[in-house]
Amino acid sequence: MYCQLLQYCQSMYEGHVPEDIIKELLSAFESIEQIGMEATEEERKDSSLTTVWFLHELKARRETGDVWKIEDEMLRESVQVLLQELDNVYFVFDIKQGGQHVFPIHNMIAKVVEKPEFVDINNPLGIYHIHILQLAVRLFTNSDDKQQILQTLVEQCNLKFIDYLSAPEYIIDTLDLLNYQKNGVMIFYDGMKNKVLVRHKSRSYFEGQPLWEIEGMTVEEEHDHQKNKIGFFVEYALDRGDSLTDYSEILKSEAGREAFLKLVFGGEIYNILFEHSIIEKADGSLLPVNPYCYNDTTIVKGWLRDKNGRIYDKEHFLDALRRYRSAALKVSRNCVMNRVSFGLAILLLQKENTGVDELRLNEFTDDDWYQSQILKNWTERCYDPIEALTFIAGQWQRENDYCAFPYKRQRNSKEKNIEDHEIGPLDFYPVKSENGWMYQVMGCENPEEWYVLRGRVQEDSEGDFILVVDLISDVVGKRFSQNTELLQLSVKTEVLEDPEGLLANIWGSGEEYYFLYNRKEQGGVVWDQTLLKALSALEKIQDKNHLTLETASEINRTQYREITAMMQLQKGALEEAGKRFFCDFDSQVYYRLVHNLLWSEIDKEKISSYLKVFMHHQNLGFAEISRDEKFARKDENTLYVPKDGRESDSVLTSIYETYLKTKSARETNDMYKYILELKDDGYYYRDNRIENIVFLCDNFECGTATIRMLKAYLNIDVMGERVDEKRKVEQVRASRQKYYLREADSCDGEDDLSVAQEHLNEVPLEAVIEKNACTIEVHGYYGTERGKGVIEDFLKKHLIKPAVVTYEWEITKHASQIIDEVKIIWPRSNPSDNVYTVVREFNMPKMNVFPKEMLKDPGKAICMFVKKDEIRKC
Repeated sequence: MYCQLLQYCQSMYEGHVPEDIIKELLSAFESIEQIGMEATEEERKDSSLTTVWFLHELKARRETGDVWKIEDEMLRESVQVLLQELDNVYFVFDIKQGGQHVFPIHNMIAKVVEKPEFVDINNPLGIYHIHILQLAVRLFTNSDDKQQILQTLVEQCNLKFIDYLSAPEYIIDTLDLLNYQKNGVMIFYDGMKNKVLVRHKSRSYFEGQPLWEIEGMTVEEEHDHQKNKIGFFVEYALDRGDSLTDYSEILKSEAGREAFLKLVFGGEIYNILFEHSIIEKADGSLLPVNPYCYNDTTIVKGWLRDKNGRIYDKEHFLDALRRYRSAALKVSRNCVMNRVSFGLAILLLQKENTGVDELRLNEFTDDDWYQSQILKNWTERCYDPIEALTFIAGQWQRENDYCAFPYKRQRNSKEKNIEDHEIGPLDFYPVKSENGWMYQVMGCENPEEWYVLRGRVQEDSEGDFILVVDLISDVVGKRFSQNTELLQLSVKTEVLEDPEGLLANIWGSGEEYYFLYNRKEQGGVVWDQTLLKALSALEKIQDKNHLTLETASEINRTQYREITAMMQLQKGALEEAGKRFFCDFDSQVYYRLVHNLLWSEIDKEKISSYLKVFMHHQNLGFAEISRDEKFARKDENTLYVPKDGRESDSVLTSIYETYLKTKSARETNDMYKYILELKDDGYYYRDNRIENIVFLCDNFECGTATIRMLKAYLNIDVMGERVDEKRKVEQVRASRQKYYLREADSCDGEDDLSVAQEHLNEVPLEAVIEKNACTIEVHGYYGTERGKGVIEDFLKKHLIKPAVVTYEWEITKHASQIIDEVKIIWPRSNPSDNVYTVVREFNMPKMNVFPKEMLKDPGKAICMFVKKDEIRKC
């Protein structure tokens, strides 16, 4: 609170704080200045407490004026925090008592900087020194004598980076200077001069060639007052039109992702994941701001304003880019579902850098998955294609292992499956691929004739070793049996080529081997077991996958956009669950759609029905709801009653907070204001007599929920109802908006909202209706003629009149028209044909045709929409 007060004073008086206020501030400071001594280690990390603590040290040591006497290591390490905080309260350093500064920071810093040992070969410039210099540059701006101290350092010791400390965004690093800590390098930038200075304590850092030719750039030396070398730097000017940018900006587009790959793998450049670390040339090409960053051993990730950055080694570069892994590197113009992930390209190039051009991204054709084409292109360019194939098969199998089963076959099974799979980084899209090219890499021509089989060693009657093949539980074995009509297969080891001598180690029965077998030639070959085992597992996964390119091609761009628009209505919930794994919403739509297609086991025969189900849904968006006269709540004599209270976290409360609540000023027309006033002629709301009551609903379909709302609000007798119905009405009654009488002694024209509701007198709405002879209206932004009729009949039955039921937009899509398709797609669910098919913004309606598994948890990969659990109050 004290630090906030200092900031208010500086802002309010523009640094010229009146003397009487200064006295009050100093008096208050005396009461709290020791707080740092009493605080816990965790509390001392608070920036405001650090500021007060530092001011105390300045005041206490003003006689000696020596900042080196501040021995607390934690406070010394907090100078970076002070850099931010002291800018907002700099007026305190001008406060004097008895002609002396109370907080003499200028003199303290000056004494430090002017000491010869401040720049000394035995005391290399560290983070603390750099921060002290930063403070000095900030505070010495208007002090000629102290400015001279800094100029002396620049001229005598060649500490040229000091000239950069006054420029905005001068150090390209996180606040804790993590790049300096881990790689020993500091990068300074002067935006006014468009120049860069790169500093390192070792000359060897600059011994290699810069990543591009820079005219006139030389390595310069820093030295202490005894002329000992203490550091080295290079300085260069950016070209006109160049600008500094961030990897996150570059990775927003497919073209940017490809350019980023060329930047990273064109020069083995990894340490470019902190803010302003990339130069974007006028022609769109990219360069690192540090032309020697190939020497950095650690990858630093963070923002200039981040107190702490994060570090990664080169082997975990892909982890540092987690949010971008599932994003598309390239998408087919003709088939929106045919794409390859950015993460897969990085995964491959990190394994073996063949060069981005060798991936032939611009030569992809639409007759095969882009994913398969990039895998094939990379493998063919690798030094050892078999080793590359082993890597691919293993990674692919491990990443897509859960795709072998859509859901658990047995309740207590621990097997991986799509239904339970949670969203996470994805490099291999789980699509059904034609992998004959893999067999060709292993020398198997006519791949359709080859099978990867598993056999167990036995001795035949003649004492020779044979492999008895599993044609029952093995997926490829079953396929072999179906294609050959053989029920069993035994293969003599002598008919198998064994280039690596694997079968030479057979010592007896029971050993298991994977091998490639040609059904036509009745012979085969034994390759590396790691490769064949992974390939067999991958074949199992692919066998269960129905999402072929032919199937996916049935989804055109218009349909994909429609599905995206539906999911956009619940973007908030989906993005909240996926923010760690998706850099844009399209990546999330594709990810969830692919998994939902797999889980739903959609093939060529089902895809038309699947798309029909989605296309038959109506989008209920509320972006234009403020144009609705009723929801605008403009009639001053009308009490607009929301269908449920603010605490219910319902769709209507989300609509109100997002679209109806005033953003530019204080909300004076709060829909959830609950105080009424009773006068001689009736009840008043906001100083206006209530003539009408309008019940506001976001939507009504069959009318059942709206009728429960009316029963709850109007206290209609439900004693004769079913037990279940009574329970539901009570739940609605508990979550409804409640109205109370204003306290008799409350201030005129103001509501005493500080009084707890349980201490106020609740006003039943039926009392308001009776006292004021109000008209009643039930209004929904969306509604149906069917629901309207049911609600009107209810009102007539209970003699509630005059009353009308209205809605702004009609819901027209009904499940009866697609119920057959729904049952084909999700036979395990039991959808009702007596509901409307809508996708509603913020939250799905309780009644819908989608299986609950794809609605209940946005953390699951198959979830495309969200139906939140209701808050139960009784």
